[in-house]
Amino acid sequence: VRLWPGPAGTPAEPEPGLGDAACTTPPPAEGFSPHGLTSATLENDRVVLYVAGHASEGRSREAIEIFELRGRGTDSTLTWKACIPTAGAIQANDVALTPDGNVIVSNYQPDGGLRHTIFAALFGTRSGNVMEWSRDTGWRVIPATEAQLANGVAVTRRGETVLYSETMTGRVHRVPIAGGGGGIDVDIGGNPDNLTRTPRGTLLIATHTGGAAFMGCRFGRT
Repeated sequence: VRLWPGPAGTPAEPEPGLGDAACTTPPPAEGFSPHGLTSATLENDRVVLYVAGHASEGRSREAIEIFELRGRGTDSTLTWKACIPTAGAIQANDVALTPDGNVIVSNYQPDGGLRHTIFAALFGTRSGNVMEWSRDTGWRVIPATEAQLANGVAVTRRGETVLYSETMTGRVHRVPIAGGGGGIDVDIGGNPDNLTRTPRGTLLIATHTGGAAFMGCRFGRT
């Protein structure tokens, strides 16, 4: 079932209480390129999706797009509600939410340039990090999260700690969102990608075990 844009177009019901108040229109369907996503349940059991959206081929925009999911099964629909533009054309890879509604993203392309991925892979350059957005203060970098391609993100149950994957080193890190040190990391091998924390607290990690082959596919070589 294609949820968005749907067969009947791109329904939108802007909701001021969600996202950035300055974002009042949905992204152009032409060129919309979704990436990582997460879901949340609001009051009255409303389900919303937060989706990292990219500006494919220079169209659409770089933002976290927020949709409401309605219906079930083949009757499901997505209605655009709000967005949070990323600062400076940052390309967010994965997205997670804190219990108080702040948005956590992995900043894996700081200015939308693919060179950051290449430099991280070939030279070990630390180019990205993990960022937090709140309605009161906007975007900020979470301390001690500079990484060789920050990729997946997840938040612990109490919202005090963020977990993120560092694709080019094979490591997953856990650091306090407020900063102050005390982080730990684990080497899981391969090239860890997006993360999901299950309701019971298990961390699921999508991992590539053939990074060179993956990049060959990315550039249309294999």
